[in-house]
Amino acid sequence: MGELREKNNITEMITKPKDVLNKNAVRIITTCHEGGYDMYRVPGIITASNGDILLYFEGRQRDEKRRSLLMVRSKDNGKNWSDIQILKADSGIHMLHNPLMLCDQIGRVFLFWNVDYRRLFYQISGDSGYSWGEPCEITDVILDWRRDGWNVRQFAVSCGHGISTKNGELIVPLWMSSSETAHSPAVFATISSQDGGRSWSRSNIVGSENGVENPTEGSIVECEDGRLLATLRHGSQKDRKRAFVQGRINRWGIPYLNEALPDPICAGSLLRMKDGSLLFSNCAFEDIACLEARRRGIDLSWSKDARQNLRIRRGGRNPGEWNEGLFITKEAGYSDLGQSTDGKTVYCFFEQGWIEGNCILNKHLVFLSIPASII
Repeated sequence: MGELREKNNITEMITKPKDVLNKNAVRIITTCHEGGYDMYRVPGIITASNGDILLYFEGRQRDEKRRSLLMVRSKDNGKNWSDIQILKADSGIHMLHNPLMLCDQIGRVFLFWNVDYRRLFYQISGDSGYSWGEPCEITDVILDWRRDGWNVRQFAVSCGHGISTKNGELIVPLWMSSSETAHSPAVFATISSQDGGRSWSRSNIVGSENGVENPTEGSIVECEDGRLLATLRHGSQKDRKRAFVQGRINRWGIPYLNEALPDPICAGSLLRMKDGSLLFSNCAFEDIACLEARRRGIDLSWSKDARQNLRIRRGGRNPGEWNEGLFITKEAGYSDLGQSTDGKTVYCFFEQGWIEGNCILNKHLVFLSIPASII
């Protein structure tokens, strides 16, 4: 698996000179209707302490409630990939979704996942994801938000990855909804552990304010000065700009929009590089057609081609401006960022290609490896 397929034009994604790429730089990891699943979605990536690259994602059947949690591994910096491993198999009874991993300071890998948008579990691997301990349920941590007046009905950890801070705190982004059937009204929050996962505490919630509406899937990073930065998917129907929020452990500030960063209501990713600089990926598209349709009274959440123009940008060591970055591909979707153990190579794992022109239905999950110096 993971062979280079030039016929899909994925090798033509990069706008920089092709001599910065080697033959292993772009790999199709999965393709819809192949390998036993109708679609593969919500990509996540971490680099384990032994240097292995772990890619994890959902495998979905035609019935979207039938999902398995899957993983592939590369032991040679993305040149070759393992066969798909089933982390959690579809039971046919409960929906499994939203796998998220993080690697702590002593090299353990944590895997989090949800069941039916009502329960949250994690388990730990001490050998870079080759074997796993017993699952531990921490649903009660989420339900404790009800004591703060937020009536949690549905929730999920975000797609992508969590983080371990310089001080060893583990931080996991998530969203919650007070609706039984919909993903809004929604808020963003995090849970964290300061004792290696033995106990978990809750942040304050980040709700709808300051132009940010119903924030959900988030990606977090620790800045050089110790502040936390999160970038948020949100559902504003007035404009399409990327949302961010800054904070400290368990304490987030007021969310805000970055007017220079278009976003079509889609998950993105943040990453702190070894040199301290920050990377950000998202579909950099404002979806003006949808906004104009809504002004005419048409009830439309997004255009069929909204999730386009995937781009990776570099920022400074602390929150601020982002450069123009690197254009990756037009037909895109969710993305997650990782890096090599020496920090010289950036990894991007993303949804690519649209089934029948519908950006919500992706054809592939693609792995991209590029020199950090070209971003």
